[in-house]
Amino acid sequence: MILEQVVLLKINIPNNMKTILMNIILERTKKGYSQEYMAEKLGIVQKTYCKLEKGRTKLSIERLEEIALILEKDICTLLLD
Repeated sequence: MILEQVVLLKINIPNNMKTILMNIILERTKKGYSQEYMAEKLGIVQKTYCKLEKGRTKLSIERLEEIALILEKDICTLLLD
């Protein structure tokens, strides 16, 4: 488990959201993408993207779809445990 996932587990957010965020982190790191790269593709700053991965910013379904496209994954892959 990578450090970002360990930190995420300690944050007080619902388990289903933790699963989604951990899947995003896992798929992003598998691709070798940085948070800065993801932020650039989403048209946001890295700090905002970091907050999104940590569950400190709401993740809309539209944003989740954008992330899935960047990661070249079906959205269901990010939703499932």
